[in-house]
Amino acid sequence: MGFVLLGLATLNVMGMSGAILQMFSHGIVASLLFAVVGRMVYDRTHATVGRTGRAGQGDSLCVRYICNCGAASMGMPGFSGFVAEYRSSWVPSRCIRCWHSPPR
Repeated sequence: MGFVLLGLATLNVMGMSGAILQMFSHGIVASLLFAVVGRMVYDRTHATVGRTGRAGQGDSLCVRYICNCGAASMGMPGFSGFVAEYRSSWVPSRCIRCWHSPPR
C-alpha cells in the first residue's frame, strides 16, 4: 500500500504506472497463493487413509509455486512486484536527492 501511495503522490506517468502495476501484481500473486494453499488443504482433508502416503509426497509442485509466489510477493528482482516498486519509487528518490543537495 505504501508503494501505491508513493507512486500516486508523484503525479507523473512513471509513478502512476508503477502504482497500477503494483495493485495488479498484488491481486494476481495473492490469489495464486490462496489457490495453492487451498489445493493443499483440500488434498489433506479429502484423502482416504490408504492414499495419504508420506506427508508432502506429491507437494513438490505446490512448494515450487509457493516459493515463486512468495518471491513475487516480496518484490524480488525478476518478478512484477520488483518492477512496480522500482517504477513507484524511482521518481521520489530523485526528488529527495534534489531537496537534500547543498545550495550553491
